[in-house]
Amino acid sequence: MKKYLKMKQQNICKFIKQNIIIFVIFLIFLIVALLSFWPGIFTIDGNVQWKQVSDSYIINNHPFFSTFIWWMLSKIWFSPTVLLIFQMVLLCAIWTFICYSLANNHNFKKRIIYTIFISFIPIIFFYSITAWKDIIYSFMLLFIAIMIYNGIKKEFNYSYWDLFAIDIASAFVWSYRYNGIIVSILIILALVIVLAKHKISIKKIISFIAMFILILGIFKIPEKIMCHPQTNQAGNDIALFIIASLVKEDKIDNIEDLNIINEVYAIDKLKEEYYPYVINSMSFSKYYNRENAQIYSKDIIRILVKYTFKHPFTVIKHYLKADNLLIGLRYGDGYVYIYQFDYWETKYSGNFDGMVQPIFKKGYDLYSKIINLTTGNITLRKFYLPAYSLYGSIVLLIIYAKKTKDKRLLLVLIPMIFNTFSLLPINIAQDLRYVYINYLTLIMLVMPLFVLKYPRKIEIKRKIKKINKNKLKTLIIIPAYNESK
Repeated sequence: MKKYLKMKQQNICKFIKQNIIIFVIFLIFLIVALLSFWPGIFTIDGNVQWKQVSDSYIINNHPFFSTFIWWMLSKIWFSPTVLLIFQMVLLCAIWTFICYSLANNHNFKKRIIYTIFISFIPIIFFYSITAWKDIIYSFMLLFIAIMIYNGIKKEFNYSYWDLFAIDIASAFVWSYRYNGIIVSILIILALVIVLAKHKISIKKIISFIAMFILILGIFKIPEKIMCHPQTNQAGNDIALFIIASLVKEDKIDNIEDLNIINEVYAIDKLKEEYYPYVINSMSFSKYYNRENAQIYSKDIIRILVKYTFKHPFTVIKHYLKADNLLIGLRYGDGYVYIYQFDYWETKYSGNFDGMVQPIFKKGYDLYSKIINLTTGNITLRKFYLPAYSLYGSIVLLIIYAKKTKDKRLLLVLIPMIFNTFSLLPINIAQDLRYVYINYLTLIMLVMPLFVLKYPRKIEIKRKIKKINKNKLKTLIIIPAYNESK
């Protein structure tokens, strides 16, 4: 018994030590990246949110909670970089948890090598030090994915703490992006169905739903106190974006409808500036009358619905282009934002002066070469199309599910799939950060299943060996007992 307890204690110490090492190694490399691009990458969105934080005047042009978390962190250290440090620590913690979930105490060297490898992937190191609400949003989706994997391992017999952790992450997803509302609802519903199918107690299922609603309620409290609401015209923008595809092909034939559109956006300019792959040329146009758009908002929706039913194929063609980011595999089809890699030294990125100020110059040079290599090489550049990560994750996980004979493993893709689904009707900008979870799912969850997962055959052999040893002990002990009698 003492020997067993000692072995257990040694395994626990080994487990703690290994996980600390993985966490620290990853964090060190991310710190080097931050020092190389000091004080971090703050795009237009990041600068807008930090101004709200520094003025303590938070509006809802970005989801309130994403700015509020930054505001809370600023109370620890009043610097925009505090958010990036939080992101780095969060990513390292999730990655350590993934390593533990996949490998436990096994394949330690592989875990170290793979951790170093992902530390030099631009989409990992660069985004971890970029101030965007989409980063933490995607980290939470990744955490939910690994919790689903752990659920499969234990036949979805989650503890209450497990369910609480999933609820917290889902509430962050809801609160960090507007499409996250759809994603989190779908995730909760899917998990409720899975829990019910696995005959988990109704008490746990009700607790799971109740905790999620309670956490969301708590998250809403600071918004009620601090938020200064502003009129959001995103709905008008999206509707007009789709209507433009109908106007471009002269599908709108009613004079009254054309006059209303003309009041909002000069028709000749609308035809000229409509670009199906991205809405920016329309949203920032001087010919777009936002005041009239507000006045005619109901008419815009009416026109959209009316002509969508009359000319569905025109609208479908629009969406196939507008959603190229999500489904397209050819880089030449439309425009995809990778300016955060190509032009990160311009006014669009860097810090508030438009340029980063590297503390670690050699690191800056090295990471810059890596970024330029991946964006400059035609083959490597294609990897930045999120559809590659989406389809790659699906194909690899199907292979792994067949190999392990467990189709339930495909449930791990739920966060990524639901995020893609939520963007299909509203995708207005070909910006890969919206689908950052695609890259995280492939690089930090699906690929590690092949690299880090403790080989099932070896595990089965060890179990058989252990059973045989116990049988041998029984054969020795029982005859000895009978002889003594």
